[in-house]
Amino acid sequence: MGNLNENMRGAILMMAAMAAFALNDAILKALVVNNAPLQVIFLRGCVTLILVYFVLSRITGPVSFRMSRRDAKWVAIRSVAETCASLGIIMALSQMPFANVSATLQSTPLLISVGAAIAFGVPLGWRRLLAIAIGFVGVLLIVKPGPEGFSNGVLWALLGVSSVTVRDLSVKAMSSDVNASTVTFFAILCTTVIFGLSCIGGDWGVWSPRDLFLLVLVACAIIAAYALSVIVMKVGDISFVAPYRYTALIWALLIGFFVFNETPDIWTFLGAGVIAVTGVYTLIGERRMTRQIQTDLR
Repeated sequence: MGNLNENMRGAILMMAAMAAFALNDAILKALVVNNAPLQVIFLRGCVTLILVYFVLSRITGPVSFRMSRRDAKWVAIRSVAETCASLGIIMALSQMPFANVSATLQSTPLLISVGAAIAFGVPLGWRRLLAIAIGFVGVLLIVKPGPEGFSNGVLWALLGVSSVTVRDLSVKAMSSDVNASTVTFFAILCTTVIFGLSCIGGDWGVWSPRDLFLLVLVACAIIAAYALSVIVMKVGDISFVAPYRYTALIWALLIGFFVFNETPDIWTFLGAGVIAVTGVYTLIGERRMTRQIQTDLR
């Protein structure tokens, strides 16, 4: 990807991150069918910590326990936000259909763009804002708001949305000295400790070999998702990259159909089409702008 500009690299990395998060959520939903949600997150964290320290650190750099006070503050904020996001998402997945949870989480890009404009002064052009708004319309077509569209888990999903927003924006505030392994390690450590404490005194069931296999698989998926989400927020303009979160809905539709036997209706396909067109339009607009800048510099 060396010849791609920063925004295009960010878009590709964002789509890969969303695929990893979708896989993680799908496995979590399968695990909470027979196991307590808090125990699932705790055990996933235990496995993930080992993989981060001994595997991921060899790829993205060693885990560092020394950082500036400013970076330490943002790492702590991100870790707490990750813990809240994990709680919201796992509880929502245990109470809502997979597609509904995924669709609800796709309101995050608009919040990230607004948050970036407020916190970092990132300009929001009307074209980008319109693209995000159109993508959100596609989300609404899939969700079909109404009493039947949201279950009691919607508040948990909203907790996940707000926490993911804080999580991703906090990465943008960190210096380049903090690598992906360090951010990921402390986020998982915080989540594992808090969820582990919450499991004290609870009833532990017997985990089947299938569930243990899924536990390892979900740990691998979340490592990839964490690392990509850290890297992508350091690449390109947040307002441009954020709309590509909507590709998570495409993964959600595929997983919902092939894994959970969810058959999308016409409105779901229409919404997915709107989201895809929005992403293509945004990418084309970026490429045209890049060409225009290059022409002006000649």
